[in-house]
Amino acid sequence: MRRRQRFWENLPALLGVLAALIGAGFFGGCQVQQQVGAKDPVTVTTTQFVTVTAPAAPAASGNGNQASPSADAPSTASTSGAGSVQWTGKVRLGDVDLDTVPPSQVAYMDSDVGYNGMSRTLGIGPRAAETGSLAVASAGSRPTQQECATLLTTQGTTRNLQVTPGESEVFCVRTDRGRTAFVDGFDGQFVTVTVWAK
Repeated sequence: MRRRQRFWENLPALLGVLAALIGAGFFGGCQVQQQVGAKDPVTVTTTQFVTVTAPAAPAASGNGNQASPSADAPSTASTSGAGSVQWTGKVRLGDVDLDTVPPSQVAYMDSDVGYNGMSRTLGIGPRAAETGSLAVASAGSRPTQQECATLLTTQGTTRNLQVTPGESEVFCVRTDRGRTAFVDGFDGQFVTVTVWAK
């Protein structure tokens, strides 16, 4: 009987100590200190990581002057150094600056290469007249940068070359900034362009 009375008398004090321990994080697992060896405290800290997934940013709307890659032939861009593909994809026929990423429709005076639908010819634009050139590659081929560079050096011209939409004609191009590219897949509205990094 005496023991029970002592227990009930000490219960409030025990509850107070228990509450203090919980408040200090003793049972929370956030931080534990333990004596090891010669009084060196060891601290263990738990860390929680949160992963957040954000939706992709919406594509910026163009100004109507950029060449539009086709939805069925996605374009790619890479800037990993000389000899690598800078951009590849479909470009609308017209006057084009091949040095931009992606190649963009520009005024005739600012073009590297241009297509004349009336005469069905591909030609070097005024911007590239001094340093640019065109050359015909083997029909249906997929020339490398080196093959195009060699072809442009040995057979390059600045005159207009005849194009037949729907045929498997391939043209190598050197831009005014010295980049090498090839153009093929003329379908009367778009061409496929591959531009290599300088």
